[in-house]
Amino acid sequence: ITINTNITPTFNAVTPICSGQTLSPLPTSSTNGITGSWSPALNNTTTTTYTFTPNTGQCATITTLQIVVNPNVIPTFTAVPPTCAGSILAPLPTTSTNAISGSWLPALNNLATTTYTFTPNAGQCLTATTLTITITPKVTPTFSVVQPICAGSILNPLPTTSTNGIAGIWSPALNNLLTTTYTFTPNPNECANTTTLQIVVVPQIDPVVSIVETCNANTVTVTVTNPIGLNYEYSIDGNPYQSNPVFYNLTAGAHSIIAYQTTVNCFSNPTSF
Repeated sequence: ITINTNITPTFNAVTPICSGQTLSPLPTSSTNGITGSWSPALNNTTTTTYTFTPNTGQCATITTLQIVVNPNVIPTFTAVPPTCAGSILAPLPTTSTNAISGSWLPALNNLATTTYTFTPNAGQCLTATTLTITITPKVTPTFSVVQPICAGSILNPLPTTSTNGIAGIWSPALNNLLTTTYTFTPNPNECANTTTLQIVVVPQIDPVVSIVETCNANTVTVTVTNPIGLNYEYSIDGNPYQSNPVFYNLTAGAHSIIAYQTTVNCFSNPTSF
């Protein structure tokens, strides 16, 4: 009686795969000629040990084969804080905090909120990941209008916080002698635009008097003009103001006239004639 020794089927090792990759069917014939079947069914998501059972009638033993399935690692990155529109965006790191290298798409955009995709370099069991950078639109500071003032009048300091809550500084220094446009520059931590505010300063204008003498009752006619086109009323010798710049039948002699700017309540110095 000849007793044959049981043969152990042999198979080539299967290279480890990344989770989710395609697994080719295992061969039903070993490298040393033993036929049979495998169990359980192939699983490409977890490391599994498969059992090969030889067909009957062969002096062969059951054997096993392990296929390693490496889990996919998700690259991790430090969140980018919200950024003010137009600010400089630092390049995104090409190596994750868990040491995975790759590249980003699309190009950085500092004007609109954008979601960027990180694709790991090939040859690694990794998955793509995303990072959203929020872009905050700039706010334009708003301020109450400053009413025109008379030249030399007191100008109150401009507010350093806008009506919509933006803090900053003004330039240049206040000038109560000339109409000036002031620029408000928000503080660096404010996501806001610069803005301007004009304060109109009405200059001190003394009335110019033209006198036409008449022989009738030794009187004169006085016409008043001003070098700028603002609305004025006039008072001669302390009498009530009138908008008509012509005064008739003034008696000969010394008189005094004051101009009153009705828009901003500015009075001229008395002019004698």
